Amino acid sequence: MTPSTTASTLLHEHLDAVTHLALSPSDEVLAVGSRQDPLVFIGPDQKKLDAYVEPSRVKVRSESELKGLAFAGRDDLVVAITGVDIVGINVSNGHVAWVHQAHRDFGFLRNDPRVVIQIEEHLTFLAMTSGEMMWFDEKGRIVHQIRDNEAPTSACYLPAHEAIFGLQGTHAKMWNARTGAALGPASAMGRIYSVAACPESSLVAMRSEAGLVLADPTDLAVKVVVPCPPGHPMISFLSSGNMLVSGAAEGLTVYQVYDDSPGDPQAEMLGTWRPARSRVISLAAYHNEAALAVGLADGSVFKVTSAELMETHESQT
Repeated sequence: MTPSTTASTLLHEHLDAVTHLALSPSDEVLAVGSRQDPLVFIGPDQKKLDAYVEPSRVKVRSESELKGLAFAGRDDLVVAITGVDIVGINVSNGHVAWVHQAHRDFGFLRNDPRVVIQIEEHLTFLAMTSGEMMWFDEKGRIVHQIRDNEAPTSACYLPAHEAIFGLQGTHAKMWNARTGAALGPASAMGRIYSVAACPESSLVAMRSEAGLVLADPTDLAVKVVVPCPPGHPMISFLSSGNMLVSGAAEGLTVYQVYDDSPGDPQAEMLGTWRPARSRVISLAAYHNEAALAVGLADGSVFKVTSAELMETHESQT
C-alpha cells in the first residue's frame, strides 16, 4: 500500500515533534503542543492565531514539560499539565488565566499531575500519581476532590453513563463523573496502555498487550480481542461511523466496529493509514465531523477524514 498523501495539512511549522493535540468543543480551535516548544493555537481556515504560549510563561517550577492538554468545555480556555502544575490558558491572547500548583513532595514519593480530560461543559477532570483526583471549574477552582488507591494512567469520559472510565495499572475501573464515587470494583484486564469511548454505542476500547480490546463498561466484560500491529499505544474513535484507530509503527491501524447485535460487537481491521513522511505520535478526534487531527514527529499536523481512512481498506481489496 502506498502512503496516503491526500490529508489536508493544518500545521507544518511547529519547532518539535507534536506530542499533544486538543480540539475545542466547536472544532474551531486546535491546540498543538510539544514537550518543550511553544503551545500554538490554530483557528478557522487553518490560520495560526496570534496567541501562543512560551514554556517560560507557564513555568512555575523547574520543570515545564507539557504532559497533558484539554479544552475546558469551551473554545477560549485550554487546561494544560505543564511540568508539575495545572495551568488554565486563554486562547485569545495566550495569557495564563490561573495556575494550580498540584505537586506535593513526599520525599521519595512524588505526587504529580498525570491525566487531564474534559468531562462536560466547564468541568475538567485531573488525576494525580498518588491516587488523588480533582474536578476543576473554568476558573481553576477545585469543585470536588477524592482519593483512590491509584489514579488512572489513561481515562475517557462516557456521557451515556455519566462516568469516567480509567486504567489503574492492570485493572480498569469506573467512577461517577460528578461525585467521583466508584461504580463497582476494579476489574483485572492485564497490561493496558490507553482507552477510548465509542460515541455511538456503550463500548469502550482499550489498547493492551493482547491487542485491541472492546469491552462493556457496565460490567467491564471483555467482548472482543483483536490482534493489532505494534506501535504507539494511542487509540481513538471518530465521532461517527464507529471507526476506530490505533497507533502502528507505520501510521494508524484502522478498524470498523460493528455493534448491531446487542452484547456481541465485532471489529474488522481495514488497513493502515500511513503519512507521507515522518511518523504519528499524537492524535485528537474532531467532535462534529468524522475526522482526526494527527501530529507527526517532524512537527507537522494533518487533518485526516474518515473517507481518507477508508482508502486504506479500498487499496487492499
